[in-house]
Amino acid sequence: SIIEKKDTNIIKAKDGKEDSEVVLACIINAVRTIQTKKNETMAFVTISDFSGSSDAVVFPRTYREFKDLIVPDACLAIKAKLNVRNGEKSFVIDRMKRL
Repeated sequence: SIIEKKDTNIIKAKDGKEDSEVVLACIINAVRTIQTKKNETMAFVTISDFSGSSDAVVFPRTYREFKDLIVPDACLAIKAKLNVRNGEKSFVIDRMKRL
């Protein structure tokens, strides 16, 4: 019900310009963590809402701050920037909180 109340969804957010900031209510479907060259942890996540799904990345600084929230089936509000790489649109997550 929280996700349905938000007027912005993943599909609408992907129609925006690169680097535009969005706030989304979503569910984390999958999490894949990796170690960077500097031996820091970051994550690639799949997020979804009722409009669809998208890939997102959580860089090490953000991952350290919010790692307890980055788990499958977590319902979150995220603040992210739209990123375009190799013609594919995804999100770079800056902040998040549990809903």
